[in-house]
Amino acid sequence: MENPQSAIRNPQSAIRNPQSAIPNPQSPISRGVFQRIPRLWARISPRAIRRNLAAIRSRLPRETAIAAVVKSDGYGHGMELAARAAVAEGCVFLAVISVEEAATLRAMGFDCGVLVIGPIEPWQAPEAVALDLSVFAGNFEVAQALDAAAREQTTRARVHLKIDTGMGRFGFLDTPEEFGPALDRLLQLSHLELEGAATHFSVADEPGSEYTREQARRFRLILRMLEARGVRPRWIHAANSAAIVHFPDTAFSLVRTGLAMYGVYPGPQPEAALELEPAMTLGCRIADIRRVPAGFSVSYAGTFKTTRPSRLAVLPVGYGCGYPRHASGKAEAVIRGRRAPLAGRITMNITVADVTGIPETRAGDTALLFGREGSDLLRVEEVARAAGTIPYEVLCNVGRCTLRLLEED
Repeated sequence: MENPQSAIRNPQSAIRNPQSAIPNPQSPISRGVFQRIPRLWARISPRAIRRNLAAIRSRLPRETAIAAVVKSDGYGHGMELAARAAVAEGCVFLAVISVEEAATLRAMGFDCGVLVIGPIEPWQAPEAVALDLSVFAGNFEVAQALDAAAREQTTRARVHLKIDTGMGRFGFLDTPEEFGPALDRLLQLSHLELEGAATHFSVADEPGSEYTREQARRFRLILRMLEARGVRPRWIHAANSAAIVHFPDTAFSLVRTGLAMYGVYPGPQPEAALELEPAMTLGCRIADIRRVPAGFSVSYAGTFKTTRPSRLAVLPVGYGCGYPRHASGKAEAVIRGRRAPLAGRITMNITVADVTGIPETRAGDTALLFGREGSDLLRVEEVARAAGTIPYEVLCNVGRCTLRLLEED
């Protein structure tokens, strides 16, 4: 894409009320500044997203293009912001989960390729065609509806055949007995442009996974079946973020990257390290410092009791802001460059950190919950492990509930 900005008709700020005045943890903050600075924020870095995409591209063959996955509000980072960064980095598609999300991108002014990677219903076909979307077709009924809509609108519908090689969610089953007859029927639909063929790996985040290799083998058999019938889709894609890292031979002509573009590692970091920068930083101002005696009970159910006279920092963050409750007693915050364990149950809006070992901590200091703050780094992967979940869930939940601030580019 020679001029990526031309893909956006009416660029608008992706963040409604950006504020850059994030407190310095080493500096005292006056009462007046407190009034202008949020107590809790998720700071988003478009620069980090672009750098991550550039790092991903460096691992790909020259001829392989990128579809940037911006579904679910850009994994909590903001769909418009993430899409803008992806277009600037030359991604050929913005990938979303639904026609509704795709319509939102078009309304924002994005004229680039938009790929709907979730299942659509037949009644949505006319809108998908009118918006010039590329659509995963995983059954004949949807393909037929797209063909009929394209005929009505005197155009052709862009279709990516979704092949189920073992993910088990949706798509044409990859067996010759199932896919062969389906393909014969598809080729009778004259208003379809078979633009792509795709599958999705289910365990690519496990390096060396034999199941992933088997899925890739089965997908290649389908590609040979297509070629034997004279079908040569422009876009062949299977690799998600994890496969880009762990199975680079499955790059084909297009990859779909979601988690990695936001700076999060999809499974164990490879030996040939892919350097990813967190695009979201969750931080807050310490609301209060409490001095308590030994044997003091903290938060609901008294699951934590101090074993010595302690200093406790009150943090205005909790599961009501998307921070996972299941990380209680396991996660940490970074305060003044050092780790402080979270003490007791995480509640809806308040969490407590034990800062006894950081005696210089003061109210108004910054507490880093995850991401990067200056030289401090606490990866969201750590928080997810502490909560027994995955980074995707943490990012999406925080992004939905917390004020997002745009980092200056």
